[in-house]
This record gives sequence, C-alpha cells and structure tokens, in this order.
Amino acid sequence: WDFLNLTEDQYTTTAAGASSAIEAEWRSKEFNIGYGAFRHIVIFLKKQSTGNLTLAWSIDQGSYTSNTIDMTTGRGTLIRKVLDINQKGSTIQLKINQTTVDQTFEVYGIQIFYEPDPESRLV
Repeated sequence: WDFLNLTEDQYTTTAAGASSAIEAEWRSKEFNIGYGAFRHIVIFLKKQSTGNLTLAWSIDQGSYTSNTIDMTTGRGTLIRKVLDINQKGSTIQLKINQTTVDQTFEVYGIQIFYEPDPESRLV
C-alpha cells in the first residue's frame, strides 16, 4: 500500500473542557487490474472498546461507496470484516476515515478479491 494522503485536524479543547473530533483519512493509490469484476474487500483491524471506522472504495474514479464498520464486534482482539463490491471496472481506490474524539484504530491489512475478465484481454 502506498500512502497518498493523510490529513488530520488539530485536537482542540475549549475553556469548558469540551473537545472536537480529529478527522483521520487515508487514501490508497489507484490499483489497476486491467479489467474485471471486483468481488469483495476483506479488512483486518484491531477490536476497540468503542467506535466505528468507514471504509470506502471508488471504481474507475467514480463516486465512493462507503461502509461503516463497528470496531467493537468480533471475537478476541481481531476483527475480520468482508464487504461485497460486485462491480466491474479497471481501477479501484480505497479510503479509510474515522472521526470520533479520542478513538484510535489499527488496520492490519486489506485484501481485494477480483476476477479478471478474459473477454477483455488482447490476443
């Protein structure tokens, strides 16, 4: 994975002691498979006591499709979440976003499953 963009807002505290969310976003490079069907994404992350994580993908530079992942569910300390894509295209780009105050997250890995389209291959 290549890191293309990681942005964070400053963590601020008002005089009343309230805090604002730190928005963390990570975007992958655009992966090119030629042409085929993107079937699903599997994400592995550390289980947390609270919070959600948003994983989104864009096929062929189109609009992002977002899925919210509950980081509190699962057995043990590892969460394995499978998200169906079922879209055809040539490229995919991923985006991970988290906006909860004082909430950490750890992503251990992401797998993208696809099937090449043999009809589109040049002979």
